[in-house]
Amino acid sequence: MNLLSRFNVAILTLSLSVFSNLAIAEKSIQDIRFKKGATSGEYVGTVNGYDYNDYVFYAKKGQSLTATLDTTSTKLWMRLFNQHLPDSIDIDEYSSSLNDQGAYILPY
Repeated sequence: MNLLSRFNVAILTLSLSVFSNLAIAEKSIQDIRFKKGATSGEYVGTVNGYDYNDYVFYAKKGQSLTATLDTTSTKLWMRLFNQHLPDSIDIDEYSSSLNDQGAYILPY
């Protein structure tokens, strides 16, 4: 039994991205790991042009994530990707994917 199925861990990738079909984009990947006993952390990144950043974290059923995009740009979005989701999920503040409390609940 592999580690992922044994712990029923969902691998999620939170991607701060700017999409373009015409541009070649570079990406930065940051693993999100909290120190033992910590319940939060801050990860800062920058995006230039058509580049994008991936923030990868591991979560178990019942855990939650709060992500904030602190920018005045209207050309940056937060998307949630997961191997079990058929498509990426828009998790911006006004996304129709969020429930009335502003949360997205994974469907498994």
